[in-house]
Amino acid sequence: EHRHVGRRATLHAPLSRIRRPLAPPRQLSRASLTLGLAGAVVADGDDPSLGTELDGGLGMDLNLGVRLSPYASIHVAWLTAVHDSMPEVDTFERAVLTSFSFDIRAFLLPNAEAIEPFVQVGTGLTDMRRDGGPHRDLSGISFLVGGGVHVPLNPSIALTAFVLYRPALLEALHTEDGQSESELLHLFTGSLGMSLRL
Repeated sequence: EHRHVGRRATLHAPLSRIRRPLAPPRQLSRASLTLGLAGAVVADGDDPSLGTELDGGLGMDLNLGVRLSPYASIHVAWLTAVHDSMPEVDTFERAVLTSFSFDIRAFLLPNAEAIEPFVQVGTGLTDMRRDGGPHRDLSGISFLVGGGVHVPLNPSIALTAFVLYRPALLEALHTEDGQSESELLHLFTGSLGMSLRL
């Protein structure tokens, strides 16, 4: 009989926990890019006001967000919409409204798989440029509040829809008659977009 004297037997045991490779930590931050079709409506204010001069508009919504946790995400957003003037307005034909904002979303059902409702608040800047009239360009600080839903289609793509109220205090930047103009714009927007996880 052939034996190896002094050699210890080799045990085929699983690697100890210390020697096992460490699993990568779970990443909570998930970046996403959303491109959507937006509709905008300006509510009537005191007559005369921008609400009585502007018709409803259509535009685009671009949103870059980061999911910080199952409960919250932060977003940088850009919205632009083109509004025709009302038929009785003869000082301009159309206006282009642009808004940049920093938003926070709070998810109400973070563990839901089919649909995730959320509420959204934020602040930013709004600019409106008209193609005529004594005060063509107006801009100012704006706020937003509203809500929507996030519907995952697969791990990489989702549908996102939301409705927001965007009050903005606008003031004239350039005047032709030496007078200034300021007004509180009551803007409501809705957007339906496709989200791509980055």
